[in-house]
Amino acid sequence: MTTEKLQNNCFVICPIGEPKTEIRKRSDKVYKFIINPVIKELEGYDLEVIRADRISSPGIITDQIIQHLLEDILVIADLSDSNPNVYYELAIRHAIKLPFIQIIQEGEKIPFDNFNMRTISYGFDIETVDETKRNMFEQIRNALADPKKITTPISISTDLKLLEESGNPLEKINAEILSNISDLRSLVVGMMGKTTVAPMSIEIKHFENILRIVTLLSRKLLEIEKEKSYEDFDEIWDLIEHLFIGIKIFARGTDIPFELVHQFRTRFEKLRSLRRQQSISEFFNFEED
Repeated sequence: MTTEKLQNNCFVICPIGEPKTEIRKRSDKVYKFIINPVIKELEGYDLEVIRADRISSPGIITDQIIQHLLEDILVIADLSDSNPNVYYELAIRHAIKLPFIQIIQEGEKIPFDNFNMRTISYGFDIETVDETKRNMFEQIRNALADPKKITTPISISTDLKLLEESGNPLEKINAEILSNISDLRSLVVGMMGKTTVAPMSIEIKHFENILRIVTLLSRKLLEIEKEKSYEDFDEIWDLIEHLFIGIKIFARGTDIPFELVHQFRTRFEKLRSLRRQQSISEFFNFEED
């Protein structure tokens, strides 16, 4: 879906709470002092900010909400309090690959499944509000300027299925590479969930770095596939090499078995060899034609 046919709204999904509760007060502050000022600063879009509770009762996911998630040009999701409705609504937005921004109150932990999706933390002291607004402005501007670059776990899975069903041998190998990258991410996320570490520890930093590389790998692989720019594949292998270096360092502080990491490494080496053979084969078939 392109952004040309979308409604000129910024739809905000967040924990609402009952009137006068702390949850409602926080959401009102975010709406008034962070989101509204940022949206007003955006030039060339003239967006109207709409919060979910303004069109329905708190706790009810209505057809109107679904419509806004599907048709509005921008969605801002506040992940604070791990509200299940927010995650349900955000998943719908992830599935259709349209511009969205994730925010969370500072000090709260981002669930591991969303670690690789950039999330802006916010607070209410002057310096934090200013920094949050700057970060949000940049993210929104970038997302609206080039919506095609939006990648989510759901969109990666969808693209992977299309590659797997392809009759092209190169695309099938690329699907296998992407699938192994996804499996490797699941392994690391699963082990991190079982490991007790401090929020700002070196293990967390290594973990975040691994997920950043995984996200970049997935995005690059899909870009190469869509543009058929297979000569750029050396960059993929370089990123995979960096990924394994990061996992080895991370594994020292967790229970990830090194032999399992080695098995993944062997799998990637076989896929690299297969891909090289297939590329050579296609080249010679092209020459004969």
